[in-house]
Amino acid sequence: MRIAVCSCESSPDPDVADPAPRAPADRTGASRRGLLLGGAALLATAAAPLAGAAAAMPVPPGAKPAAPFLYRLGRKPTPPARPGPDGAATPAALRPAPTGGPAQRTLTLDNINTGERLTVTYMENGRYLPDALAALNHLMRDRRTDAVAAIDPALFDLLCDIRMRLETAQPLQLISGYRAPETNARMRQRDRAVARKSYHTRGMAADIAVPGCSVATLRQVAVAMGRGGVGDYPRSGFVHVDVGPPRTW
Repeated sequence: MRIAVCSCESSPDPDVADPAPRAPADRTGASRRGLLLGGAALLATAAAPLAGAAAAMPVPPGAKPAAPFLYRLGRKPTPPARPGPDGAATPAALRPAPTGGPAQRTLTLDNINTGERLTVTYMENGRYLPDALAALNHLMRDRRTDAVAAIDPALFDLLCDIRMRLETAQPLQLISGYRAPETNARMRQRDRAVARKSYHTRGMAADIAVPGCSVATLRQVAVAMGRGGVGDYPRSGFVHVDVGPPRTW
């Protein structure tokens, strides 16, 4: 076995052709590259303090931030829910009703203060009907100011279920529905029992009575629903119901 070892100082192998002679190194090109690299390094060193000062400068007023990545791709963020009369997100958007209830709902209300009576089917095939909701909103308006607000459809569902649970053909008598903020403030001046932020002002409460049904029975049925606040007023002959947090008084 032969092992050939090459050394820079050894003689060339006679069986291997002489390599092509190497061209002398271009010292002029190497000098130019060195000058260019050195100049770039000097420029970077000089620009570093300026870049730091620019980063520390405050953003001029009115400057717009860079567009979000998703927006640049053409996808717009989901807009927030439209605020309701009380500034909160409207709970009464015309959307499909909660599942699990009847697909059709009819409500009969008798406004004892205006003498108006309304029987209307406000839900069909599990969807609220805008015209029917508008008619109910008008019936439940603030009788003192004639202000009309969007009543939470969950309140109509609660009233409808109370009437069905009582198995009565009598209409629900409406004593108070929507209450404008100024009306609520005047009532609170006369009676501190009136809540400052009453659910009446949010379109989420109603004071009701049912002919032939005692206040105690009406309260019991409303409490059993477990779908909001219930308060009874035996002297005045009505029960307060709302679709806020469950509570009683």
